[in-house]
Amino acid sequence: MSNTIEYIVCGSTINVAIGTEMFVVDDTHPNYRLLRQSLPECAKMGDEEKLRKLLDVVKSVEFYADGVLVKDGVLSYKDKPLNNGLTERVLELMAKGAQFRPFVRFLSRLMKNPHKHSIDALLAFMENKGLPLTEDGCILGYKNVRTNYKDWYSGTIDNSPGASPTRLEHGEVDDDHTLDCSFGYHIGTLEYAKGFHGSEGLMILTKFAPEDVVSVPSDGECGKLRVVWYTVLGDYNNKSILKDPLYSADGEPIDFDVLTNTQEELSNMAGYHDDDYYGDDYYYESWDDDDDDDEYDDDDDEGEYDLEQAIPF
Repeated sequence: MSNTIEYIVCGSTINVAIGTEMFVVDDTHPNYRLLRQSLPECAKMGDEEKLRKLLDVVKSVEFYADGVLVKDGVLSYKDKPLNNGLTERVLELMAKGAQFRPFVRFLSRLMKNPHKHSIDALLAFMENKGLPLTEDGCILGYKNVRTNYKDWYSGTIDNSPGASPTRLEHGEVDDDHTLDCSFGYHIGTLEYAKGFHGSEGLMILTKFAPEDVVSVPSDGECGKLRVVWYTVLGDYNNKSILKDPLYSADGEPIDFDVLTNTQEELSNMAGYHDDDYYGDDYYYESWDDDDDDDEYDDDDDEGEYDLEQAIPF
């Protein structure tokens, strides 16, 4: 026998009773409008299943992104259930009605990465170092380059706006996460890049994909990682290069000031406070995520890649 469904709408608050269970929903609930529209029919038809799905945000959402399926509160990749820190994060965001789709896209891309340590450690690195997530599931990062947009080490890699270095094979980049400096293109945090090469040169904003990350440092003090490819978006303080929203670990849009100022700099700015931008899980300076990978640091003086001498930035 199905439970009786009763409800009362008081202003923006909906009180729902399913049998002896009580639910209180206000207009902050992601399904609020749909609930108001569906309640009369659900109560009349006794459609308890539909009503419970609307009340339960996680179970009411179905979303698919290139191999990753979110359905009935479960995330799966190629029909195999996933259960890790990232899937828990997605479900948490769904439950509070925050932006979860960029994280699902990020997860889908990350699962294509052949390096298990990168899969396991990338999200934590992004959180700890303040790297933002893009709408399409990529990451933003920073580089410090010469005033002519060439890399500091070889002087041959073009990092001008819109440029990308030659894509490396994963096997060409050192995947030893215990080594801070080794073969491969390096992408850094804002703080790291600002302090690189005595703060000379230009700061650029780059975008790289989760599947292109080869080495995530195991040293928590290290402010850079190695990738096989990246794209230069432009000068890091040029707001016009950012066309789509960026998201923090809690699913909230990131303010442009967080992308161009370290945490220490933000705290010194009039009218800004760390707590305005950083939550309990947001520890360091601004996020470093962009659509394409940051510039690779492997070139010799002849314009050919010298992997044995690759140095970040």
